[in-house]
Amino acid sequence: REARMPTPPYRTAMTRTTHTAVAAARSPAGLALAALALAALFALAAPLHAQIVRGQVVEQGSNTPVEGAMVVLLELDDRTVHRVLTDASGGFILDADHPGPHHIRVDRIGYESLVTASFPVPVEGTFQRVEVPIRPVELVGLEVEGSPRCEVRGDQGASTARAWEEARKALQAAAWTLESGVYRYTLLNFDRTLSDDGRTVLKEDRVFDRGSGQAPYVSAPAEKLMGEGFIVENDDGTLTYFAPDAASFLSDAFLDTHCMRLESVKDGEIGLAFEPVRGRRLPEIRGTLWIEAATAQLKRLDFTYVNLPPQRDMGNAGGQVVFGRLPNGTWVVREWSIRMPMLATNPQRTRLIVRGYQEQGGVVWRVIDRAGTTVVEASTATVSGTVVDSLGALPVAGATVRVSDGTAEAVTGEGGRFLLPGLAGGLQSLMVSHPALDTLGLGPVPFSVEAVMGEVVSSRLRLPGVEETLFYACQDSPVRDEETAVVMGRVRLPGGSLEGTPVRVRWLGEDRAGFEVTARAAPRMGDAEPPLWRPDPDDARWVVTELDQRGIFVVCGVPTRTQIRLEVGPPDGTEVRTVTLPPGSRVVIVPFTLAALPTPSEPSRP
Repeated sequence: REARMPTPPYRTAMTRTTHTAVAAARSPAGLALAALALAALFALAAPLHAQIVRGQVVEQGSNTPVEGAMVVLLELDDRTVHRVLTDASGGFILDADHPGPHHIRVDRIGYESLVTASFPVPVEGTFQRVEVPIRPVELVGLEVEGSPRCEVRGDQGASTARAWEEARKALQAAAWTLESGVYRYTLLNFDRTLSDDGRTVLKEDRVFDRGSGQAPYVSAPAEKLMGEGFIVENDDGTLTYFAPDAASFLSDAFLDTHCMRLESVKDGEIGLAFEPVRGRRLPEIRGTLWIEAATAQLKRLDFTYVNLPPQRDMGNAGGQVVFGRLPNGTWVVREWSIRMPMLATNPQRTRLIVRGYQEQGGVVWRVIDRAGTTVVEASTATVSGTVVDSLGALPVAGATVRVSDGTAEAVTGEGGRFLLPGLAGGLQSLMVSHPALDTLGLGPVPFSVEAVMGEVVSSRLRLPGVEETLFYACQDSPVRDEETAVVMGRVRLPGGSLEGTPVRVRWLGEDRAGFEVTARAAPRMGDAEPPLWRPDPDDARWVVTELDQRGIFVVCGVPTRTQIRLEVGPPDGTEVRTVTLPPGSRVVIVPFTLAALPTPSEPSRP
């Protein structure tokens, strides 16, 4: 008897549910029920729509908005009412079932969760600003030996509970992503026939499922799995195999019938093992959830089947589910497979043995969001993230993020978000520019991000402030015992080019022949060499340089409480400024506007 798996089981279940609902509505009893439901809905519409909990999640101390955190609205008995991921500004909107006291839990992968004190939700709704402390979860160095026993959730040791808490956050985000339907998927499904050792592919069929609105991978309902098992014998004698999804792991039915323990640490990953509790006789699964120790992110699930009929040799039956994080804190199953034994009667006809394996699964080939934007492809890498201001607190709109080799470019919206799909794997050099920096000639700003094929790598790009940029440009200036400042000149020439325009600077007072300055006369722009200061060969009291196309220059390490003289332009059109640096000043910006040079007239013809 050959094992089989529905193709795919979850779609059959979803289709049946939909058809049942339609059939009920079309029947007389269904129409009556529908009318009653509509009447009740209209009766409750006003108060229900008013009981909205709006809010924002920010980091404690810095007030930095927290994006991609799971915000869960809870009853006083901790029953989940509604959950949602925060947007780029840390905002969220939750619906309460009824007025009354509630509280909120905020989950961030890699950080300790926060549960607020209870607060009233009036009929007209409420706003809650939640400040979360920045307390990273430490998974590196957990004592694996400290949890030798497999324990049910109420009895888990501290190390096991900590690892499960981080896995739970990712599973919760994956379940929410499925429920919200924020993506459409192109799936590459495969069906393989393997040799009896499970290593050699004897036959393989691949089918693309394009533009599917279905989730990539969904199992049977948890109650069905816990009540009937993960392997079900069909009427024709074939077997149907099931694997758990995020919702299964999060269900009370699963957690009450399975125990967990820390199993091992391998290649920087922590193994959280699970197995059915003693006394379970139904066909079950046991396996390991692998969590990256450094980031606390869930990587994959490896599992095998247990509690099988004694007269059957099930061989190496099992499977794997690989998780992946997408933008905005969403999670999906990136890859999955179930390996099922093909059975035959042994020569003595006394038992069934494995004569090969059938492996079914799939890969998420492409993910598209509601706007039609490709988020990630299996054959390329994607970099997403947020551009924030110099304080790291507010998202920056209107910033241009481009890959230095020109393969991709994006402009941030109000939430400061950007998405760069279709990249090659490996280290990517990003250049970020913004009009606020461009007007000062300071940009683009370089960043480096490691891109991974088939994955979305998220990054937070903080734009430097003008002061920070100038101090970085002056990092090699001579160290002084006195207070110093940076002087920046910003030169404009309407309708003309500033490249090559001469600049002269002199330090006034204190009878000094000259002063030491950083050789660099402007911030570096990309890979180009910046202009340099050099002594004026005609007067040692001055240093000179020439502008590049940006029209800016900097003088580093100028003592405060002194004056400098700045001269910009050719001899017949020089603009002169004398600048006093007051005590406490850090950066002084001096604007110049040069008059357009007269165009030489052509000689008159006789």
